[in-house]
Formats: sequence, C-alpha cells, structure tokens
Amino acid sequence: MLDSKELERINASAERLNHSNIKVPTVFYHYTSIKAAMAILRSAKFKLSHPDSFNDPYDLDTSVIDFNCDAEIFMNHLAQLGVHNPLKDTPPNSELKKYMINASSVAFLENEVKRVRGGYRVGCFSKEYNNTLMWSHYAKSHSGVCIGFEYNAFNPECFVYPVKYLWKKESCNLFDSEIQPVFFVCYQKSRVWKYEREIRVVHFDTNLLTKGKVAFQKNSVLRLYFGLKTKPEDKKEVLSLLKKKKYTNVKIYDMIHNPKGYGFLKPQKIAY
Repeated sequence: MLDSKELERINASAERLNHSNIKVPTVFYHYTSIKAAMAILRSAKFKLSHPDSFNDPYDLDTSVIDFNCDAEIFMNHLAQLGVHNPLKDTPPNSELKKYMINASSVAFLENEVKRVRGGYRVGCFSKEYNNTLMWSHYAKSHSGVCIGFEYNAFNPECFVYPVKYLWKKESCNLFDSEIQPVFFVCYQKSRVWKYEREIRVVHFDTNLLTKGKVAFQKNSVLRLYFGLKTKPEDKKEVLSLLKKKKYTNVKIYDMIHNPKGYGFLKPQKIAY
C-alpha cells in the first residue's frame, strides 16, 4: 500500500500537469466486446493491462523522466535500492568515481525505470459513451457494449485520473522529492489520441492483483449500452447475466442513429 507521502507526491504531480483543471466525471465508460463484457460482469473483476499491450507505441513513455543528479544523490539512490556499489570506498572527488558515475548512472536508471514500468497495470476508460470512433475501435465495430462505472468503483490501491493530451512531453526529474515521476509516465499522451477522452485506472503493484484483475462492487456498474450492431442473442445473454448476478443499479440502453448527421449516436433506454 502506498503511504501518505507517496499519495502527496502523486497529488503534487497531478497539480504540476494541471490535472486540477480537467473535470473528472462521476461515471466513466469502458468499450469492449460481448465476450470480454461477459467475463467482466460474471466475475465482477476488471482485467488491467500491461503497458506493452497498448496500441500506442509511445504510451507510458519513460523518456519523460530525466536523471540529472550529482554523484552523492546517485550513490544514495543505489544504497536505498540495496545495489552493490563497487565505488563505495573510492574518495568522493576521485576522477575515476566521477567518470564511472557519469558513464553508468543514466543507463542504470533507465533500466530501473523500465523494470518498474513493467509492474504497472492499466485500465482504459472514456468520459463518453457515445463516441463513434471508440465504438468502432474498441467495441468490435459497434457490435459490443459500453459499460459505465461509478468513479470510485475500484479499490483505493488504484489511481484514477484523466489523461492529458499534449504535443510536447511534460518531463520530470527522477530525484524530485516533491513529485511522483510515474504519474508523468502514465497520465500524458499525444494529442492525436484526444478523441478518446481517456480516464485511466492505474495500479502500481501487480503483486497485489490476482492475474492482473481488480475487483469492483456490482452496485458501481451504473450504465450499459448496446452497440448499433449488437446481435439480439448477445443482448439477451448479457441481460440474463445482469439479472442472475444481481446488478441492480444498472440502466440499460440501445445506441441508435441520431438524425443530426453522420457519426452521431444517442441512447434509447430499454426495459430491464
């Protein structure tokens, strides 16, 4: 569990990225296939993903972290990690020590950050349920569903923040004691992805997860939308499961064409 100091650093990181200016919705949405939705609803668990599985090759980019520090800070960092330091007894102003630190510290720290990144698990959601492109890309071409979760659906070990979309990366220093660098890795992306309006759920310790899954309360599932092309038999199967598993707070909708124009969708409530 993250201690209060770590929580303060993460909140400070959110402030530095101006996340305080981004409105956070009370409900956020996950687009997915019928098969995946059935697995989520049946188990009341949501599978978080490894960063390398994402379709954006620049996602969770560790290059936003810089490692500038003096020799003493780097040596102390090695000591905190319990890493053997062959230069420990070398005089502090030794030219050999300075050379070895400069040559090895960046490579060492880059590998350390990438190793830690490998332990992150991420869930991807959106602020919108009626985004045509999201239905096309993530809900099996409008044949799947979109599930609306209450904002605090997941346990306190998960951090829930909106993604900030930028043309230029916001960088940070690994040794800045006031912020948490992993926040800069996880919660910023290129503006080309802005249409997703993503809310990201991040868990920083896979050892606390079971097969990468995080549990949620059934009463935190507030909405479920069927796509334009969801098959009747798939709808029937999902509705049956919702009743069987007692998802009593959920409201059900069909997405239908909106006559305003191409690409516009609107919900139509159905009996449940």
